[in-house]
Amino acid sequence: MSYSPYLLKGQKALITGASSGIGESIARYLAASGAAVAINYHSEAEEAQKIVDDITALPAVMRYSSSN
Repeated sequence: MSYSPYLLKGQKALITGASSGIGESIARYLAASGAAVAINYHSEAEEAQKIVDDITALPAVMRYSSSN
């Protein structure tokens, strides 16, 4: 999957179900494309934190929360 690190600069995205699967892939892609990404998860807090840790170095603002 190719992307431009500035393609979505200035855009914001809220990704639900981002601790695994399609939600995780979307969160990573959007962050790598320059969007400020907020992720939400229902369970799997450790996985959600790992995703945040993995993409914090990218030009994105990460926030995450549980839906519990």
